[in-house]
Amino acid sequence: MGALREQMIEEMKLRNFSHRTEQSYVSAMVGLVKHYRRSPDQLTQDEIRSYLLHLKERGLSPSSRNVAISGMKFFYHQIFGLGRTEAVFATAKRELAIAGGVKSEGSRALALRPRQASRPLLADDGLCHGSSGERVGQAQSERHRQRTDDG
Repeated sequence: MGALREQMIEEMKLRNFSHRTEQSYVSAMVGLVKHYRRSPDQLTQDEIRSYLLHLKERGLSPSSRNVAISGMKFFYHQIFGLGRTEAVFATAKRELAIAGGVKSEGSRALALRPRQASRPLLADDGLCHGSSGERVGQAQSERHRQRTDDG
């Protein structure tokens, strides 16, 4: 994979990928090549899919598998220009981690509910209010007046 690896790294550098992303993507492709002991251009979609299942069975987390999928997707789309089907590169869904390991429907619903304190609310008067209840526009204009009076 020497020449293909260099080409992949050059493409990532052109796109300003971080060094860590480069390492992760190359590692994903090296793992695939080592698994089948063949060049990546000789692998079928079924073999790639089988390798992704192998990663899951090895116990890799969904996010680690998604990094590998992204690396393979980049390689096949950018280096070979292949329009491989998206089904092969479907990302892994992350498992919901609940404190204490309880995964009941009630705790799942609580974990999925957005935090209310950080969301501005639209009041009847059409103005946004922060979590403390003050009108956001009013607080901003008061701060602006203080700065202009001071300076």
